[in-house]
Amino acid sequence: MSQFDQQYNEIIQDIIDNGIWDKDQQVRTKWIDGTPAYTKSVISKQITLNNSEVPILTTKKVAWKTAIKEMLLFWQLQTVKEKDFHENKVYIWDEWFKDGSIGRSYAYQFESHRHHIREIVKVEKRTKDFYGKLKEIVVGAKEYPNPNCDDELCGKVIRSQNSGDFIVLDVSKGDRDNHYSKIARVQFLKTNYVTTATKGNAVKGKVKDVYYRRVKNVGYEGNFESVKNYSKEEVEKHRRRWTCMLGRCYDQNNNRYKNYGGNGVFVDERWHSFENYLRDIRVLPQYILAKENDFENYQLDKDYYGSNCYSRETCVWISSKDNVTYKYKPFMLIHPDNTEELFLNITDAQLKYNISDLSPILAGKVGRKFTKGYTAKYINDELNLYRYELSKNQVFELLHNIKNNSSSRRLLTSFWNHADVDKKQLQECVWHTQWLVKEGKLHLIVGIRSNDMALGNPFNVFQYYVLQRMIAQVTSYQLGTLTFNINDAHVYERHIGSLNEQILREQFEAPTLWINPDVKNFYEFTIDDFKLENYKHGDKLNFEVAL
Repeated sequence: MSQFDQQYNEIIQDIIDNGIWDKDQQVRTKWIDGTPAYTKSVISKQITLNNSEVPILTTKKVAWKTAIKEMLLFWQLQTVKEKDFHENKVYIWDEWFKDGSIGRSYAYQFESHRHHIREIVKVEKRTKDFYGKLKEIVVGAKEYPNPNCDDELCGKVIRSQNSGDFIVLDVSKGDRDNHYSKIARVQFLKTNYVTTATKGNAVKGKVKDVYYRRVKNVGYEGNFESVKNYSKEEVEKHRRRWTCMLGRCYDQNNNRYKNYGGNGVFVDERWHSFENYLRDIRVLPQYILAKENDFENYQLDKDYYGSNCYSRETCVWISSKDNVTYKYKPFMLIHPDNTEELFLNITDAQLKYNISDLSPILAGKVGRKFTKGYTAKYINDELNLYRYELSKNQVFELLHNIKNNSSSRRLLTSFWNHADVDKKQLQECVWHTQWLVKEGKLHLIVGIRSNDMALGNPFNVFQYYVLQRMIAQVTSYQLGTLTFNINDAHVYERHIGSLNEQILREQFEAPTLWINPDVKNFYEFTIDDFKLENYKHGDKLNFEVAL
């Protein structure tokens, strides 16, 4: 029997035997038929797991794939949109979707600028030294033709149509889907990149080296198809953006070259690879905001740091409006009482205080009167830039800090935001996490304000175990303990009969969960990277959902 089954059954029995009814109160929840959904509950229960086994109930079937997919939608994709849930075949939120989303609940809260007023901050410039001559790209070791291959093509050097010369290493029969063709295994002489093609295409030179600098003689694709969790549409949008960036920095015929490449602006060598570019841009500041807007009116830009280089250290996602604002000089608006207020553009000041044009005085023209006694002056600061504070993402920062500041006791995430309480379709039940690194192990504590023990709890325990496994894997820590602090552990009145049956059922040994060990980037896990093996469980039990 599993340790989670035992702890779960003890809590259920405690609630049934000793729980307090809320029938003396006006309850928010109702059944679909409109009658009140009363609960019996106990205050402050804890589940502590040493993670020596997978915590998933065996007395009934838990929809484990749906649990993982819901967690990925919140923590990885960071979406609350109905279309994203349905595209992933997750329907458990259908009763709460309104106008295509669940409002400002759960993942909405991970990105700070979705609900915070922006402040103006000082930012230090970030510049890079130009790399000079392009490095040769070599992937893998040189290989030699198969001496046992008797095909006349084997060993021949052929000029590809767009990637330089390659040598044919071997020729073999095609697979079952291609049984009339022969397959050539080839290696490009310049990069050592190895790939395959039909023999016919190899003869014609129709083979592509993904490491050949074919984009503006600088950029190359790399194995970009290995980067997971981008739609085809998103990949093409990012490819166009990447190509344009290379064009204005390296193509002298580009009409923007004189202001970029001709002015010393360059692209970091890591971003010469489209594969690396795709991996990096989704963890840059404000990516979630840009994605939420389908990247319309958002730019991946170096201007925030006044940089001379496009790179993962110098670029952020900013709105087109902000990008225009940063081209102006910041100034101080001087109020009639001589107090000063910082602004990044004239329009914001004029709109805020309904005052007339400030341009003449900022241009040094004197003798002009201003409405309401306001004046202004430019800031002369050669050391700092003045920018709007970037939005912060809780998951991005959590991953960064676990890796780089592991002794911290501030490794926290929170879904709760009092300012948005009235704008949520449902208040978060699991509302915060705290992560602790001790003796090389990553421990997780999960805070739950209210837990439906029949439906919600088994889902939550399993999915946060999976999340802990994922983050431990990508941050290179061993798995520590998993603790759930449940403030209000309750069962609904209509669930008690089925729960009494469930806790008396036979228990089985816990299953094992395989997580693809090759995934080292949190944002590249897919549902195919998880396999629950040897999951023995009792029959499914149906529990009516309270709304």
